[in-house]
Amino acid sequence: MNSKNFESTQAVDRAVYQLKIFRTHEYEMIRDFITNKTVLHVGCRDGESTALMAESAAKVVGIDSSAESVKKARESNKKGNVEFIMMDSIEEKNLPFQSSSFDVIVAFQFLESIADPSHFFKEIKRVLKDKGILILSTHNRSIRLFPFQAPWNYFHKKEYDYYEFENLIARHFEEFRIKDLSFTGMCRRRELGRLTKVKIFLAPFSAVFVPDKMRIRMLEIIWNVFKGDLLFFLGKRSEYKASEREIRYVKKHIAVREMSKANPLYFISFCTNSKKTE
Repeated sequence: MNSKNFESTQAVDRAVYQLKIFRTHEYEMIRDFITNKTVLHVGCRDGESTALMAESAAKVVGIDSSAESVKKARESNKKGNVEFIMMDSIEEKNLPFQSSSFDVIVAFQFLESIADPSHFFKEIKRVLKDKGILILSTHNRSIRLFPFQAPWNYFHKKEYDYYEFENLIARHFEEFRIKDLSFTGMCRRRELGRLTKVKIFLAPFSAVFVPDKMRIRMLEIIWNVFKGDLLFFLGKRSEYKASEREIRYVKKHIAVREMSKANPLYFISFCTNSKKTE
């Protein structure tokens, strides 16, 4: 591989791998909210982030609809203050907890995986304590999708722009704050470049007029070939080694800020539960 192609490959590698750093650092950024608290982690996947929160929280319970993920989480995380539970339908079924069980509920990039969040929010409010906090983040569809485009991530059932997200939260919580969760600087430009390539490449397969079953099937095939949302990633995960300097650089360029004219990559909301209004 010549030097120009190598540099191009490394640029794509960094765009992909800074997402991994982001996925960890966003949990580190909410440490003050969860310290010594009882926390429910919705969509815990392999439990890595759940275990990270357990370093600060009094107890963390992770739930996920994937039996394989929960099994992996249990095998790899043996801390005494961590528990993992499998639910086959978080969207439709009641959470297996008593009312007012948690101080904080964390659900990062989970909302887009459910078609109708009404029941989910009802259950969240039930198991949250009075004045408990829901910390919820989701992708900004204004950046990820063209107006005529349905989600190109076939696991996503609905993505939200700012006004849709604000209206959804306002229907369920009286007190909330929505902020901008994004990369800044060069890290932001890398991620915007990656997203632009992905949405253009997948636009013909994810147009809103394509029937859902056909769209999902086509996207599933493409994802299996191109390694999911890591489209255009040219290297091998096992061969990429981010330096400590690079990790520090990426973390420095992840920020939670007040909403501004700049389009955020993600929205993050801090919603305070009130039992008195229920």
